[in-house]
Amino acid sequence: MEMLIHIWITEDGSDNKILASTYFFLRNFTKANLPQAKITVSNMTSLSSNEVSFSLQSDAIAVYVMLDSGALEGYFSDNGFLMNPNKVYSMTFTSWTDITAEDATKNIQTKSLSDTYKATI
Repeated sequence: MEMLIHIWITEDGSDNKILASTYFFLRNFTKANLPQAKITVSNMTSLSSNEVSFSLQSDAIAVYVMLDSGALEGYFSDNGFLMNPNKVYSMTFTSWTDITAEDATKNIQTKSLSDTYKATI
């Protein structure tokens, strides 16, 4: 049994313009046998003295992706989200103090729901 339904709402007569998209999960996550996603952080770039941008990409669906800034204090543009495989997600991290792209590369880590439990089928 599949555990996920993806619904798209498109503009009338258009196959290309998606107006909205949502997911419905049909099973409890602990019984869903989610794949172990490998999430890659890349393209770390300084935007200002206290802000960096970076890209995230996953090789499999990743539910509830959580970003951790390690020793850095600040906030992410998004956190706790679903990642589709092979789609690039653009993020920013804003620090309370000055940081470099190197600081962010050393500290920013990712985790998804499947990293936190063992599935029970």
